[in-house]
Amino acid sequence: MIRKVLFITLILVIAIVASGCTTTTTTQNPTPAPATTPTPTPVNQNQTYTVNIQNNAFNPSSVQIPAGSTVKWINLDPIQHEPKGNVFDSGPLNQNGVFEHTFNQAGTYNYACAIHPSMQGTIKVV
Repeated sequence: MIRKVLFITLILVIAIVASGCTTTTTTQNPTPAPATTPTPTPVNQNQTYTVNIQNNAFNPSSVQIPAGSTVKWINLDPIQHEPKGNVFDSGPLNQNGVFEHTFNQAGTYNYACAIHPSMQGTIKVV
C-alpha cells in the first residue's frame, strides 16, 4: 500500500512539475520606425574667407563663397588701402589693418581699392 501511495504521489508531483514548466511564447510584430525624409547637407555657411592685400593687389582677386559667409581683408602692404564695393567700404586700412564683411545675398560683388582703383576684386556669393 505504501508503494501505491508513493507511486500516486510521484505521478502527482510529475504532473504538477510538468504543468508548471510549460511556457508560452508570444511574438510581437515590431513597430516599424517612422519614415524619414533625408535632410539636405547644409552649405558650409558662416565661414570666413581671407583676402590678403599685398603688393598692391587683392590675393585672391576672385572668391566664391556661400551666402552667409564673411570675407576678411588684411592689408599686408606698408601703405593704406581701402576695399570698397556697392555694399561695403572698409575705410582706409593701415598695414596689418583688417576689415570684414558678411555677404548674405547671392550675387556677384565687384570691388576696388578706393585709393588705388587699378586694384580690383570680385566676390561671388552662391
